[in-house]
Amino acid sequence: MSKPRQIIAPVDIEHGGFFHQRIGRGANSHQEARDINDEIAYRDPAAFAKGWGTVTYVMEPVHDFTARLHFEGVSKYRTSFYARLHDENGARYSMCATDLADFLMDGTMTDGWTEAIRWTPVKRGSVYGIRRWRP
Repeated sequence: MSKPRQIIAPVDIEHGGFFHQRIGRGANSHQEARDINDEIAYRDPAAFAKGWGTVTYVMEPVHDFTARLHFEGVSKYRTSFYARLHDENGARYSMCATDLADFLMDGTMTDGWTEAIRWTPVKRGSVYGIRRWRP
């Protein structure tokens, strides 16, 4: 049995989940993110209040998880097309169009919510997302 490949993804420090792209300012650890944001808050409280220059994500390992996800809609960023989803705790995720088509063929949704299933993170080129786990 092969060991699953570990993916390092941009994890949203405010809501959890992970981003489709690395947008905004990132950090390599939560401590580094706190230090940068504290420095901005100290030097320029107005900029901090508007979120200018603040850290929005931390690059860290992501693993398979089981959750019910709510379908929010679809978005386009540069050349990529993806679905936006969130879990019951507000953590946000994206799903690449290829994986969305696969999920819609055999997944079930009720009122926009998926059943509680196992999801796995994927990286396709420079973008990150999730897909339905397959053995």
